[in-house]
Amino acid sequence: METENSEHNSLNNNLEKRYENINAKAKIFKTNDFTTKIYLISFIVIIFIIYLIYFLIFNKAKIPIKTYTSLNEEKLNKTEDIISSLKPNPLYKGPIFPDDGKITREWVFELIDFMTDLEHKKTYEERYMDKIYLLKMILKAKDILSQYNESIININIPSDKNLTVVGDIHGQYYDLLNLFKINGYPSEENPYLFNGDFIDRGAFGVETIITLIAFKILYPNHFFLNRGNHEDVNVNNRYGFMIEVVYDKYDIDVYNCFSEFFRFLPLGHIINDKILVIHGGLFSKEGVTIDELKRMDRCIDVPETGIMTELLWSDPIDGNGWRPSDRGAGIYFGQDVTEKFLNENNLELLIRSHEVKMEGYDIQHGGKTITIFSAPNYYDITYNKGAFIKFSGEDMKPNFIQFDAVPHPDFIKKKINYIKERVNDNIKYLEY
Repeated sequence: METENSEHNSLNNNLEKRYENINAKAKIFKTNDFTTKIYLISFIVIIFIIYLIYFLIFNKAKIPIKTYTSLNEEKLNKTEDIISSLKPNPLYKGPIFPDDGKITREWVFELIDFMTDLEHKKTYEERYMDKIYLLKMILKAKDILSQYNESIININIPSDKNLTVVGDIHGQYYDLLNLFKINGYPSEENPYLFNGDFIDRGAFGVETIITLIAFKILYPNHFFLNRGNHEDVNVNNRYGFMIEVVYDKYDIDVYNCFSEFFRFLPLGHIINDKILVIHGGLFSKEGVTIDELKRMDRCIDVPETGIMTELLWSDPIDGNGWRPSDRGAGIYFGQDVTEKFLNENNLELLIRSHEVKMEGYDIQHGGKTITIFSAPNYYDITYNKGAFIKFSGEDMKPNFIQFDAVPHPDFIKKKINYIKERVNDNIKYLEY
């Protein structure tokens, strides 16, 4: 009996020890399971943080144009729908834009000759591109611009090459052709950068922008266009281009397609990491970076205020600091503002346009700010010279070339007066 009790007690003790061991192991398992979860959660958090840092650093400038939502899709993708409803005009006698968009230098010269009409003797079909071919051109050029995922574009000029920077043209088509005769027509060996305000004011905005679009299609990597404050529907409605397109040469469809194209234009270019070329000027706040400008949503109508507006509308002044602009948009900025902006962004020079200058150019802010204006005898009344800048990739020093206006067709003054009356314009706005 005692032996049985002893064996029973021994069995109970063994069972109790087993339970204790099991409970201890269970506690260890629970502890390890909790620790494992902590490690797993920490690992996931670390991976997420690393990915977020990578995204912010390396992909912040990669903003696909087609995802922009600041405008509705109709304002960004109207041209193709309009083309689908058109048929060629059987009376049209000019160059036909190919469906594949591949044009030649000879084709562009044929187009220029077709639009040139010094004595105003050609019929409509002998002078203006057929609507369907014009819209196909606009669509092709817009597709080229849509490949730019940044609003400020870097371009590099080899040491043995040149780059010509051109200021405002304002629809002075015959002066544009004269500029090309002086400096050579665009080519891969003779690249150009046009710094906005291609249209408005002058009577040949349509011919001017068509010519620039043609060269952009022909030389997409050697012919560059910046947006100016006049490449905007709100300004075009007031200063002539809308009337020229809708009431004189085409219709509202073509006008809307031009407006769509303007929204895709870059806001600036940086030459050889040294020279910033923008249409207007600098900003009312400190600390604006090139990286910030590159990430801006450019495919919008120009707002009333903000960085984009100031970039397109601001003007330099002598002295320092900021002042409100008499234009009602943008600001006046002084030499200290320019120097600080350039230093903070590792740049050497600011080139801008936007103001008529009697010599065609002006140098301010200790040589750090240059204004270039390329519409001589602006509005047929100011008697100013036009100018452009020739940069050599070897030393990147600006070489200024001035030129005078050529005679305009006799009918141009009537057309300009007609436009002026329709938009209720006056001389005080000439600087725009």
